[in-house]
Amino acid sequence: MFKKMSIRNKIWVAIAIPVCVIIISLIIFTISMNSIVGGIQTNVHQQGMESLNLILNADRDMYQALNIIQEMSNENPNSAKYREKTNEYREEINQTRNRILEAESILLQNQKLWDGYTHQGTGRKIFYNFNMLKEKFSLWVDELESLINSGSLDDMYETNLFQNFDSARGHIGEIGEIINYAIESEIHAYVASKNTALSIIIFLTIIGLAIVVFVSLKIVSNITGPLKEAEKMLSELSKGHLGYRIELESEDEIGNMIRIMNNFAD
Repeated sequence: MFKKMSIRNKIWVAIAIPVCVIIISLIIFTISMNSIVGGIQTNVHQQGMESLNLILNADRDMYQALNIIQEMSNENPNSAKYREKTNEYREEINQTRNRILEAESILLQNQKLWDGYTHQGTGRKIFYNFNMLKEKFSLWVDELESLINSGSLDDMYETNLFQNFDSARGHIGEIGEIINYAIESEIHAYVASKNTALSIIIFLTIIGLAIVVFVSLKIVSNITGPLKEAEKMLSELSKGHLGYRIELESEDEIGNMIRIMNNFAD
């Protein structure tokens, strides 16, 4: 193939090959990195952080609701203060419920992915914890409403109120730990994928450089070989060896020069 190419084209080939290798390597690297970064942002990190923030706020709201209930226990059930505190409590409860549902809905957008993560201690999945959280939270609220309506908040220590409260918070804790674990896992996966991508780039670069070296040596050999033969022919002719000829199949400028030299010697 190279024998029929002009010297100019051979030089262009020698320049174009390494340039193409570099461009292709950069394109592959860019695509890989964009894919990895995009994956971590959309799949886990962004969803996880939004959901975690909502869950932590829901936990805070539950505490605030409980504090209000304890304040209400010191008030007369027929007083305006009691009714005011009741409204504050119900606002906290509604806010807690909305935060829990919103946190779950965010993760449900990628349910298959999040279903793959379980709590490292209990082995329970994240959506199981959400279901249990909603169940325990509802039981807690139902008990509180019953005590509020009956005006007997002093009896709350004789019920399962605090047991359901602690159970709900336990599930909140598990959800938070699962989300943190998932985010950490994705970061590790990102680093591993990045290292794999870098390894591929390095491998492709080495292969490309090997090809460049091979092709370059081949081109140089096609140029310098005939020139050395021409130099040797001129040396032999100067010594009186007029029968010396060069057998060359190259059709480039050097090949034409060799044929002219052979014809001249004839």
